[in-house]
Amino acid sequence: MKKFTNIVRVLVGIGLLASVVGKASATQLVNEQFNYSDGDLTVVSGGAWTSFSGSTPLNVVSGQAVVNQTNSADDQISLGGTYGTGTVLYASFDVNFSALPAGPGSYFALFKDSTTSDFGARVWVTTNGVTTPGDIRIGIANSASQPTNAGVAFIATDLSLGTTYKVVIKLDSNVGANGSGTLWLNPTQETDPSVTATDKSYIDPWQDFALRQASTSQGAGVETVDNLLVGTTFADVVAVPEPSTVVLVGAGLIGMLFLRRRRHM
Repeated sequence: MKKFTNIVRVLVGIGLLASVVGKASATQLVNEQFNYSDGDLTVVSGGAWTSFSGSTPLNVVSGQAVVNQTNSADDQISLGGTYGTGTVLYASFDVNFSALPAGPGSYFALFKDSTTSDFGARVWVTTNGVTTPGDIRIGIANSASQPTNAGVAFIATDLSLGTTYKVVIKLDSNVGANGSGTLWLNPTQETDPSVTATDKSYIDPWQDFALRQASTSQGAGVETVDNLLVGTTFADVVAVPEPSTVVLVGAGLIGMLFLRRRRHM
């Protein structure tokens, strides 16, 4: 009877664990796979994306958004609401760099408010500081307009052209004037290594996620972006184990308990 009771406890535990995993995602605001025909993102998306600056289109090619820093259009997608003081936002996307930025580099992904100037959690790409010529580095800023500005934080890892990386960013509106933007590279959990910007930050009612093309003001460079997710928790934007996986593991544990019981009968 005692062994049977232990099995029941395991079953209950598995059920609770599956329930917790199933509820891990708080609020996923954007799930953009760029599964459109080739062309101007604002057109082929049927208006899901709109342009807020510039004119030369940001295009979709083969199911990916191509951010070309010789073009000028900056496009945004709505978060479906406004998120100001007291809120935290996360975003993740796959990025593949195919051409080096010239000069200092540029920022190409960000959160924004209703204006065309207040941008948060700016994802920068630069060739500054690389140890291997031909590589790049990525970093994050709250409001800096140059990668060399004080407070911009870069991951101290050289990245190669032609390789796809998972980028995760966090915009924390609870931190006042410092450290609102955090960036991870290929993380699996929020406690993985990250860098946080400490330059001046905005605390605005954020309402869009945007991709930015810098024209020629901050140097050429091309990056393709795919699998964009935006949410209010880390789990919203980085895959966590599905409840079915937990159940399978639990089934294995139950089998082991029954086998142990038979051996001791």
